Amino acid sequence: MSPPGRIIIGFAVVIGVGTILLMLPAATTAPGGIDALSALFTITSAFSVTGLVVLDTGRDFTLFGQLVILALIQIGGLGVMVFTMLLGMRVARRTGMQLRQTVAAETKSEDFGGLRDADPGVLPDDRGGGRLPSERPVRYPLQRHRR
Repeated sequence: MSPPGRIIIGFAVVIGVGTILLMLPAATTAPGGIDALSALFTITSAFSVTGLVVLDTGRDFTLFGQLVILALIQIGGLGVMVFTMLLGMRVARRTGMQLRQTVAAETKSEDFGGLRDADPGVLPDDRGGGRLPSERPVRYPLQRHRR
C-alpha cells in the first residue's frame, strides 16, 4: 500500500474508533448516547483540530466523552506537526545549495544544513504553554539518509 493510502486508512480508523467511543452511553449525559452523525462530526472536528462542535462539550459529554475528544485533539495536533515536519524535510532535501545559502542569509543562520540548536528544556506543556529554557542549547547533528 502506498504511503498516502496508509495515511487515509489511519485517519479513517482513528475517526471510526473515536466515533464508536463517543456513541457509547457512558460518553454523554443524554440517555442512550448521541446519534452517529453528531459523534462522527465531533470526532472528525476534534481530530482535524478545527474546533467545530454540534453539542456543548462541557454540558453534553461526561468526563469519559471529554477525554475521548481531548485524546483525538492531541493525536490530531501531533499528526499535523509530524506531517508538517516530514513535508519540510522532503522539501529541504530537494533544495539546491544556492537556495540553502539564501535562506541561511535571510534567517541570519550560520549553519543551515548541518547542525541544529535543540533545547531539551523547552517541552510542550498544555498547562502552561511550555517550560523555561535550559541554560544552553544542545547541538545535535542531522542525520541524512541516502539511498
